[in-house]
Amino acid sequence: MQSFDNEILSRLKAGNQQAFKEVYLEFVEQVKGFASRYLDTTSDLDEVVQEVFVKLWEKRETIDPERSIGNFLFTIAKNIIFNKYQKRVNERAYINYLNIYLTAENLDTENRVLFDECRSMLEAAVEKLPEKRRQVYIMLREEGRSHSEIAEKLNISKKTIETHIRLALKQLKSEMKAYL
Repeated sequence: MQSFDNEILSRLKAGNQQAFKEVYLEFVEQVKGFASRYLDTTSDLDEVVQEVFVKLWEKRETIDPERSIGNFLFTIAKNIIFNKYQKRVNERAYINYLNIYLTAENLDTENRVLFDECRSMLEAAVEKLPEKRRQVYIMLREEGRSHSEIAEKLNISKKTIETHIRLALKQLKSEMKAYL
């Protein structure tokens, strides 16, 4: 069995898609089981499992057929889950910061006027975005949805979401530049 595994891993390392499929079929349920212990939603679980196998394909040339591919996959999964949690912690901390320090109730009169004016300009700039880009921006930045949730709801790819966000931010910066 070990030489069979080594042979598959050697073919995977060489870029063989059939070998990748064999590794995927062998380990997908184990990776799901591992990740499900740390994730709450099915969409997060599916996203992590997909990312694990994308990383496996991207890192295939570094695979050592003599080492456990399972440990390699679980390490990738652990790192992806850790990064996902870290991102959520940072987002929550930032939102808390904004709620505490930038709410209109905490601002003096002059700053409140400037804050309201800035918020109005931003809202107007968001309204100028093309429809789909505006939807993606609002779902991500204002509703706090993940790329996977947006992709599922709007039936578009994550790459398309990233493009929409990049272009939206570029346009918003341009619109707000005069004010800032």
